[in-house]
Amino acid sequence: MNKPDSAFELFDAYNKQDPRSLALDGVSEPQEYFFAVKLYKWILKLNPGASEELLLASRSQHIGRWEISFEAYPAFQRIRVKPTRQWSICLQVLRKKKVQRPHK
Repeated sequence: MNKPDSAFELFDAYNKQDPRSLALDGVSEPQEYFFAVKLYKWILKLNPGASEELLLASRSQHIGRWEISFEAYPAFQRIRVKPTRQWSICLQVLRKKKVQRPHK
């Protein structure tokens, strides 16, 4: 097993301890493990030749996140609210100008 695979195994083992879970297509998985794997796969889809550093970062981005209570960090809550307001304003402007989503 190479170093990145060993690291992924450690990250996954840690994130599988998340007591919160998500169910998708009838399969329930620990929440942070689910998000780590989903982001990792998305990176590979966008860039099959992604660097080792990027892949490691994608898999460990939210490691142990369930252990941190964000309610204990009021500044974090403010940081999260401001972009939401900004996106809401942008959406209102786009709707007023009748801008449509691009079609694929």
